[in-house]
Amino acid sequence: MALYGYLLELVALKEREPGDDLISRLITERVATGEITRETASMNGNILLIAGHETTSNMIGLPPSPSCGTPRRRPASVTRTTRPSSRTPSRSSCAT
Repeated sequence: MALYGYLLELVALKEREPGDDLISRLITERVATGEITRETASMNGNILLIAGHETTSNMIGLPPSPSCGTPRRRPASVTRTTRPSSRTPSRSSCAT
C-alpha cells in the first residue's frame, strides 16, 4: 500500500507541476480530460514501474554476447578443424 500511496502523491505532484515524462503526459492527456481517474493513473504508474524492473532484472542476468568484445584466445595446441558457422552474429550486431 505504501507504493500505491507514493504513486498517488506522484500523480498529484505531476498534476500541479507537469514535466517531460510519461506520468505527466498521462495526466495531461487522460486525467485532465476525464478519460481516466487519478487512481487509474497511479495504477498505470505501478504497472510501468514493475514492467521496467522486470525487464532490467532479466537483462542483468544474461551474459554478454560471445561475439562482442575481445575474443577468447585458444591455447596454441588447439586448432580449429571446422569452418565458423555462418549463423554466428557479426561484430556489428553488438551494442556499443
